Amino acid sequence: MNLTLLQDATAEQEPLQVSDIETFLVVDSGSVTADLQLMITAARLEAENENGRELAQKQWKLVLDHFPRNHCWDSFGLTPVQFNERPYNFYFADGSIQLLDPVISVDAFTYKKSDGTVVTLAEDTDYLVDVNKHPGELCPTYGNQWPTDTLWPASPIEITFTAGMTPSQVPGAIKNGMKLLISEWYENRLPFSGVRFIAEVPFSVRSAFQYNKLWKF
Repeated sequence: MNLTLLQDATAEQEPLQVSDIETFLVVDSGSVTADLQLMITAARLEAENENGRELAQKQWKLVLDHFPRNHCWDSFGLTPVQFNERPYNFYFADGSIQLLDPVISVDAFTYKKSDGTVVTLAEDTDYLVDVNKHPGELCPTYGNQWPTDTLWPASPIEITFTAGMTPSQVPGAIKNGMKLLISEWYENRLPFSGVRFIAEVPFSVRSAFQYNKLWKF
């Protein structure tokens, strides 16, 4: 299945504030605030890569070519506006569409018929949102199935949803890993320190980021 995943907006709130990092690094000057904000976002993206969950609330748009009629995985890379490519995995079945974790809400679910008519599906009438699963899922209501209309030939299905944690929901271990990584970036300003190559994320940081990791099989 071909699909597109778009991040509609930047994260509403990062897990850490600039003041948290200034305290951690013992920074007195406000001249580095912009740099620290970029490092916070970069560290959060690294943590999301390792953990498999969204650590800041964001709205997404998932675009599909057709409704799923069988079981399949789809994996692809998404390049956020700010930083490096990140891998995403989605599972589709005739009875469910997995989203990102943790799902907060499905904000809109529409599809376009072959004649150009846009149909809006209603939550609890046409589909259900199961936020108790991780990742959360969309599924047809009891006794129903996904629509069988002939669809518009290109990207007819759009699912807009919000997923992610508030700062208070992000585990302390992950926040500590972010601080350690930002500290390394701030103190060294290079992807290596002396003769010790540290371009890879250090094990201590990766293990912190993997706290309560979302595993997919």
